[in-house]
Amino acid sequence: MWIRPLFPLYLAQGVPNIVGVDISRVACAIARSKYPEVKIYRIRLEELRVLGSPDGYFDLGIRSRTPQHVPPENFGQVIKPICALCRWIYVNQLADSDDVHHQRGEIPFHLFHHDYVAEFILYTGFAPI
Repeated sequence: MWIRPLFPLYLAQGVPNIVGVDISRVACAIARSKYPEVKIYRIRLEELRVLGSPDGYFDLGIRSRTPQHVPPENFGQVIKPICALCRWIYVNQLADSDDVHHQRGEIPFHLFHHDYVAEFILYTGFAPI
């Protein structure tokens, strides 16, 4: 749950309802201990709808350094549910420096560069602004 640094910012700005989600039990536990006032859920992407909101949408969905782990052939499956639930989506992209570290073998998992503009249009019909 790499968006943890954003929680204090949103809390300081008086954002009334902040929800954090992650698939990692450890990340959720850390976030809950540091930010008890934030609703933190350990949940899979397929289960996002159960969180809901009073009007059926979240104002902002943040994908922070997660799409880079999704193979291109699965990108649509990952982004469609988020687009269906969020009015706005912020995607923190893979940096060139991440790719360098990956090529050196310093990052032990797969990273994928995506053409977010093209893929959002292809899979959701939404164009980034």
